[in-house]
Amino acid sequence: MNALLALLASVLWGTSDFGGGLMSRRVHPSAAVLISQALALVLLLAVLPLRHVPGGSYLLVGAAAGVIATLSLAAFYRAMVSAPLSLVAPITASGTCIPVITGLLRGEHLHLLQAAGVVVTLAGIVLASGPEWRSGVPVRRQALGYAILASAGFGVAYTLLALAARTDVYGTLLAQRISGIAVLGPIVAGAGILRGIRLSLRRLAALAAIGVSDIAANGSYALAASRGDLAVAAVLASLYPVVTALLARGILAERLRPVQSAGVIAALCGVVLLST
Repeated sequence: MNALLALLASVLWGTSDFGGGLMSRRVHPSAAVLISQALALVLLLAVLPLRHVPGGSYLLVGAAAGVIATLSLAAFYRAMVSAPLSLVAPITASGTCIPVITGLLRGEHLHLLQAAGVVVTLAGIVLASGPEWRSGVPVRRQALGYAILASAGFGVAYTLLALAARTDVYGTLLAQRISGIAVLGPIVAGAGILRGIRLSLRRLAALAAIGVSDIAANGSYALAASRGDLAVAAVLASLYPVVTALLARGILAERLRPVQSAGVIAALCGVVLLST
């Protein structure tokens, strides 16, 4: 069950990132993050009267995860503005090493097949994302910098998210979303980004779908990581670049190169090993 929840998180994150990348070409990346996350917060708050949120230090951990994740997401979207969707995905996937190492340091033990699954899956993710290393265009070097920052940020954020969710998943998600918006909101407002934004009902609906997909992915991952092994859940949830690449292939007609096809196969084999 935990493996399925982690895989669901990867599907939702991959879908959200794909949609976010497309919207960031029409709406400023930071504005896209802020609006989509604000709409997701509205959904969370609608559930609040039906839930009891216990107090505790986990809320501060969840809030820290929100700040780091939101700024990392903004950097991720910014990277995708000046580069193909497949450029930054393999770089951000490397951030998965942070929760994996954290899980192992906390005493989690992987048997031989699972350890092999971690290696095979991560290699598959990088290959399936279709890394582009040969370009020397300045814009792409800038995108590379944003992607590296997003990678480290995602790794730290999702480690903190998993640790906080061991106390209460809903409270963690609520603290995460509120803190993220509280940090990004003044930055976007101060830069005057929202003044030139034109939002049709269609764009609002798309941003809402992106935000809901992201928060649902966070919740699915938090459940998987808090109930089972953090290392395994983190690797399975990190398959989102594969989902993004496949969506780009199906919707944008981006052709999968042989190395990407091999990566998809490797990632699927890794999932089988991790699930044993």
